[in-house]
Amino acid sequence: MFAVEKNPNAVITLRNMKVSEKWDNVTIVSSDMRVWKAPEPADIMVSEL
Repeated sequence: MFAVEKNPNAVITLRNMKVSEKWDNVTIVSSDMRVWKAPEPADIMVSEL
């Protein structure tokens, strides 16, 4: 599972939550989702745009 976020402050929060909540299956990606290239096709995508 990938969490793609372009806001640097939100990335820090997500990285802290990954550790504190033990999100072992989540990879935090600091990027704009419009330009990020996923390493594999997604089954589902959710956006707040």
